[in-house]
Amino acid sequence: MSQPIMFQVKQSRSEEIDVELEGVAAQPPPPSKLSAAGAGDINLVPDGMDDNDDAAEAEEKRTSFMSRLASPLVNKKTATAIALFGIVGTIMGVAIGGADEYKQQQNALAAINGGGGANRSKAGKSGSFCEPEPVVTCGETFTNEVILSDNLICTDVIDATTPNTQLRRLNAAITVEGANAVIDCKGHTISQITSKSAAACATNPGVDLVPSATRKQMKNDCDLYYQAGIILLDGATAINCKVEQFYEGFLVVNGGEVKGKKSEAYGNKLGVYSRFTSGAIATKISDVSVHRNYNGIQAYSTSDQNDAMIEDVTAKNNFNFGMGFRGPGMKVKDSVSSYNGQSGIKMAGEDQNNAATAVQFQGMVSCHHNKVHGILVDVGVGGGGGPPNKFAEVNVAGVLNSYLNKEHGIFINTDVNMKNQNFVNGFTVEESGSFNACNNGKRDITNKGKVKFVDMGMGGYTCTVTATVGANGEGLPVCEDCPACDN
Repeated sequence: MSQPIMFQVKQSRSEEIDVELEGVAAQPPPPSKLSAAGAGDINLVPDGMDDNDDAAEAEEKRTSFMSRLASPLVNKKTATAIALFGIVGTIMGVAIGGADEYKQQQNALAAINGGGGANRSKAGKSGSFCEPEPVVTCGETFTNEVILSDNLICTDVIDATTPNTQLRRLNAAITVEGANAVIDCKGHTISQITSKSAAACATNPGVDLVPSATRKQMKNDCDLYYQAGIILLDGATAINCKVEQFYEGFLVVNGGEVKGKKSEAYGNKLGVYSRFTSGAIATKISDVSVHRNYNGIQAYSTSDQNDAMIEDVTAKNNFNFGMGFRGPGMKVKDSVSSYNGQSGIKMAGEDQNNAATAVQFQGMVSCHHNKVHGILVDVGVGGGGGPPNKFAEVNVAGVLNSYLNKEHGIFINTDVNMKNQNFVNGFTVEESGSFNACNNGKRDITNKGKVKFVDMGMGGYTCTVTATVGANGEGLPVCEDCPACDN
């Protein structure tokens, strides 16, 4: 009868370990090499260490033996593989050679390397041969790819020595610029030290990107050395980043992308703010959680070329509204806005000289349990003290739900005009879509403006309590009744 097939571990001159399958019969060790330590336990006594060695010699040999065991390539996987194949690799009366031996060798390597077969490199197990990740410091600008390997806490403070130019300019803890520029935070957090709450900042820095006195005032009033956590310029990308304690957590200028299931914005005045000054690069915010900011997401555009997509976003427990939109080209898909202090989604109208605010809802979008309205359509603030910006359009291509909000499912404010601008479909539900407003605290639909409700199919609207209010209130949809609740 053949003896069990054993693996031999051979150490080369380069101190690497090779594992070979050989047809070597397993020989029991001499009795002096094994001693019972307890039920089921075996203590291995290294070669050359006999019981009658004196203490000094024994310690020297023990140290030499342990240093050999400590080779970087001899790890738990190696020991496990050797023990495993020594125990279960017993093959009775079968000689292994040729293809069978090769297969056994590959299986052994796979077990040691953690899977992957013969192409897995053992050299990779001994340590990293990669360039060290760059150290990222606050205030840097990147135009290539960068990885954040740890949390980044900015400790810069505003004091009497802070230059006036620093206070007046738009700055960020990290700026990423260009379509090929990417920051991957690997789930780490970027934050700054401040004596105040950024979410409670009551001073607006203004919309200008150039240095300004209003920005200096905001930084002083709110104790914010950096205005933004991450600025993305001209198509840059941020992946799996968390930002807190900034006026804008993520500031996206002229297109860019914030994505990753570990992406979060919390404790900021604006969790994510997207705006355009030029260019035609789209903005996409996806797989992001925005919570406990003053406003969750705010997107602003001035041209049909400036698309902004909000997808798979959760806006929850923000102190004002969850999401806000102004301008054309806005899309919201498969997202939720709930438990916010004001409205779940706010849309602000544009003036007659610009493209109207246009928001399309795709997939399933839900607004629920907000403290005021599920959806608010309001007028925008007119520039230079002019008349309010009042023109807006809504398109529902998927399912839009607004339910269990404290006041209204959708509230369309006075002077909002969704009827008489350069479009024909004011509030349109596509044939494949539906708008469902049910079980809200006051009304499901309240209209104080002028709205043309359009149903491209049949039964596109579901609601129960509706009303036009005020002298200008005009237009209500034909609704199917909301289903009864099973209490």
